[in-house]
Amino acid sequence: MNDIATLRLCSHLLTPHSLKTPREVVAWMGAVQAQDYGMAKWAVGVRLPGVTDMQVENALNRGEIIRTHIMRPTWHIVAVEDAQWLMQLTAPRIKPVLESYDKRNAGLSAATLLKATDIMLRALQDGNHLTRIALCRAVNEAGVALDSRQAAHALFHAELDGLVCSGAVANGKQTYRLFREVAPSSPPLGRDEALAKLAVKYFRSHGPASAYDFAWWSGLTVGEAKRAIAIIKQDVAFEEFREQQYAYRCAASAPTGKSNATFLLPAFDEFLVAYRDRTDVLDTAHHSKIISSNGIFKPLILHNAKVVGAWKKFSSKGNVEVKAACFSPPDSALQKAISKATATFKNFAP
Repeated sequence: MNDIATLRLCSHLLTPHSLKTPREVVAWMGAVQAQDYGMAKWAVGVRLPGVTDMQVENALNRGEIIRTHIMRPTWHIVAVEDAQWLMQLTAPRIKPVLESYDKRNAGLSAATLLKATDIMLRALQDGNHLTRIALCRAVNEAGVALDSRQAAHALFHAELDGLVCSGAVANGKQTYRLFREVAPSSPPLGRDEALAKLAVKYFRSHGPASAYDFAWWSGLTVGEAKRAIAIIKQDVAFEEFREQQYAYRCAASAPTGKSNATFLLPAFDEFLVAYRDRTDVLDTAHHSKIISSNGIFKPLILHNAKVVGAWKKFSSKGNVEVKAACFSPPDSALQKAISKATATFKNFAP
């Protein structure tokens, strides 16, 4: 096998490709981790040269791609056509975790959840897009006591039930809308069919990767991940590396672009977060400089398919600026490459 990290550049659409729209990019990736909304938009933008932040946001506003809790207990952006079957596959793994938290921490009873959800859904009828605060207010005005944290958990439940998803941004605020507005009901997939479909998406867009990586990314069990790989074994290639089997779609075996490109990747980017084993990309000596002890992933500088530092966005006199910090003093070539990557980001940024 060629260098794993270099092969992943192609899988992750960080080399030249033919996709044209945010929806196509997100559909290719399967899901894009998205708890940091601004950085999640850049995760799409960095894979689609020339697109702007507003173009990605417009795709979200139109419902071509949606932001919701869909894999692992965290936010993801997914293509609207993938939302229903993917939710049906992964929600059963997430719901017990959420229900346990509700009882221990949120103080959200089943009866209150049922009443609050019904009120929120009625408030969202007729094409309404409302913020969490507005929905919480509607519940309280209807006589059901609900605080902001409980409202967030009630909406989390409604997302997992396929009832609500992200709405159009209003005055810089995130909103919710009825899921059926953008994702009409379709016949459910059988579990094996859904497992296979998700595995194909993962290994074409993230491979080479292991079953353990796939389980981590999807929130499925390792057993389910291995079953999914067995189902699609005719569609993937396998190679041994460090005494572990890696799978990848054949299209990912021959990168078409340069492997020495430099990128400013966003916080929680799929190139790093989507794997249980990240040593192919990030040296363990620098792990704590990119990933905090409580699991926060910083924006990273990727050079020659390896993480070489971190960066952050800030505003100066009304302009978007970037501050880069490499692990080691960069030579002139790397400095020039980072400057070029910075210009690309600034062209995207609002």
